[in-house]
Order: sequence, then C-alpha cells, then structure tokens
Amino acid sequence: MVLKKKNCMQELFFKTIKQVKVITIVGIILLFFSCDSVFEEDISNDIIQTIIPKQNDTLKKNIVNFRWNMVEGVVDYQLQIVKPDFNNIDEFIIDSLITELEIDLLLNPAKYQWRVRGLNNGYETIYSEPIDFVVDSISDLSNQNILLNFPENNKYLNSIATTFSWHKHFYATSYLYQFVDADSNNIIEQFTTNNDFYTPTEQSTNEGEYKWKVKGINDFSETVFAERIVFIDKTSPNIPSLTSPDDNFETTSLSITFDWDLGVDGGNTHAPISRTLEISTEDSFVTILFETKLVVDTFNYTFSNTGTFYWRVKAIDSADNESNYSTVRKIIIN
Repeated sequence: MVLKKKNCMQELFFKTIKQVKVITIVGIILLFFSCDSVFEEDISNDIIQTIIPKQNDTLKKNIVNFRWNMVEGVVDYQLQIVKPDFNNIDEFIIDSLITELEIDLLLNPAKYQWRVRGLNNGYETIYSEPIDFVVDSISDLSNQNILLNFPENNKYLNSIATTFSWHKHFYATSYLYQFVDADSNNIIEQFTTNNDFYTPTEQSTNEGEYKWKVKGINDFSETVFAERIVFIDKTSPNIPSLTSPDDNFETTSLSITFDWDLGVDGGNTHAPISRTLEISTEDSFVTILFETKLVVDTFNYTFSNTGTFYWRVKAIDSADNESNYSTVRKIIIN
C-alpha cells in the first residue's frame, strides 16, 4: 500500500512538471507575439495635424500636394482621399500607407475630402478631421502640370527604345514628348501623341546625360514641360577576372574567400555595377548551389560540407548591360 502511494505521488509530480512546461512554453509564445506591442510607443490617443490642403481650399492646379505633421512613434501614415466626402463616398481615390510626411497626387476636377492617421506595429492614432477641398474645373492648362511616371529621375538606360509614360491630364487632348541632350539642349527627338506613353524607336544615340520632357496641350493652352534626367549607358561591364582562390585549389577549411577584379569601366557613362557570384557542384552550372549579388569584388562563403565545387562571376550594371561570365575555377574541400 505504501509503494502504491509513492508511485501515485511520483505520477502527480511528473504531471505537475509537464503542466509547468506547457504553461512556460505558452507564456513564451504569448510573449513573443506581444513583443511588438510591448516595445512600441502607444500612439492611440494622438491625432495627426494636417497642413495642406486646408479646409475648403479651391486648388487651381491638378497636382495636389498633401502634407501633415510628424508624430513621434509613428512608422507609417495611412492617407485616405475620397470623392466627394466620407459620408457619401462615390469613389475611393487612395487608401495607402506612406512613410513620408507628404505626397503629390494628380487629381481630376472635383470635390474631395481627405484624412490621415499614424500607425506602428502595435498601435494607431485617431484619424485627423476630414478636410474638404476642390480641384477647380479650369481648362486653361497654363498653370497646370503633367505628372511623369516612368522612367524615374536619374534612371540609367541602355537604349532610348524604352516606354516613357506619364499620367493623363483631365483637360489635355494631346501630349508633346521630347528627348533632349542635357548638355547642349538639342532636341534629339520629339513626338505628339494622344496617349499617356511613347516608345521611341532605337537610333544612334551617344552615351551621356539626357532629359525627357512632356507637356499637355488642348485647343487654346498648354502646360509647361515636366522633365526628368536619364543616362544612356550602352557599354557592358568588363568580364570579371578571378584572382583567388586559384583553379584546383585544395583546402580543409569550409570557409573560402572569393576575390576577383572588374578593372576600369569603359564608356562615357558609368552606371553602377553589381556582381553576381555563383557556386555549383557542376562545371556546367546547371544546378546552382549558391548565388549572391554584390557591390564589391570579394565575398566569404562557408560551405556546409566537403567536396568539389566550381565558381564564376559576372557583372551587370543598372542600365541592364551584362558582361559574359568569367572563367570557371574549381576548388576542392577535403
């Protein structure tokens, strides 16, 4: 009878231990999932102060700048714009998270209402008071702007035969596109279109800095040119020259530092260059064991096992010019 009681006590002890373990694990899980809330600043009672547009503003321009004040502890700002107001929504223009304190948006003539709130990983502020404003229905384009879309400012291209695009203007019936040499201001090409995009044909264009420009036109007025800078770079990067480790290099270390040299970039325009290092168990590289993109000419990699491996490098610049692959080297890890 005593032995039976002892076994019962042991069973109760181990059940208690198991329960403690389960409670501990659950507690850790709950703590893990609540960490964001614990360490985030509580902003739930804050309100974002809007700057522009102000209440009952009538705007004569089609590109509207929305701006608000920063609130400490906010990670993102949720901007909402509707037409005509939040009590009677005909159209939701935007409902997006923005990290900045302002944004430019192209709006057609109409009555609008906007508001904004702040968020972090655990909390959100109260929405600001809705602001009413009007984009005026003025067909005179002389004080209006065209909002460019792609390519972005300071973009590197390897050809002008890319699609240049912009946002349609409510009162523009056509658009004048120009591609201009930035140094001489000579017009390389211009084209009038009814569309909100234009794709030039490839032509003999030197490497260098250029501007692409668009303005809107109707029967009695036109906007000023909106413009952006682009760089033409047609020269492929040099083929990387492998420096170390040597071909057929043998080692017992699983940690290998790979080095190579790109040399001096040719051409008149030098788009930023990235390097792609590939490692394979096959000299054909049908299967890639490891691949990474780098902005430097060295990389340390730790293998998970011994064996025979092959490595190579190629270069690609931000204008999408690519070099050929380097020679292939073999390393043996014993």
